[in-house]
Amino acid sequence: MDEMPTIVKECQALFCSEPFLLILSNITGLRLHPACSEERIEMAEVNTSIRKWSPGSYTLLHDQSFFEFPTLNVGLCFNCSGWDIEHGGFTSYVAKDEYEELLRVDPKQNTLALVYITEETSNFVKYLNCRATECPNPGFQDIFLVYCEKE
Repeated sequence: MDEMPTIVKECQALFCSEPFLLILSNITGLRLHPACSEERIEMAEVNTSIRKWSPGSYTLLHDQSFFEFPTLNVGLCFNCSGWDIEHGGFTSYVAKDEYEELLRVDPKQNTLALVYITEETSNFVKYLNCRATECPNPGFQDIFLVYCEKE
């Protein structure tokens, strides 16, 4: 984490901040911030990670990939200009016990992806294959966050 550029750390801090939770609450209608609910609720729980992807990287889909309750997934990719979908690296959303892809989010430069998923949905990142080495930048980074509403 110390080797991350300051701008990436600041961006991650912004995504975890109270003002950003308020903005997300207003945009999505989710109860992520107490000011956006008539009921007494706690601030949303935020799980965050900064990830570096290169050829050979991927994530697995397993039983623990499914949350017990709905969540909002937020992802921001950077250093991926010119990325081709044939290289892999996209986030695939699937339903539990199903083999069909529900949604695919491709790595796009400076694009914030907001995906609301139910407890029966999860995601994984598709294998970055050897064709990624043909890119001027054979990998990319992202900030990935999971917001959980609090009752």
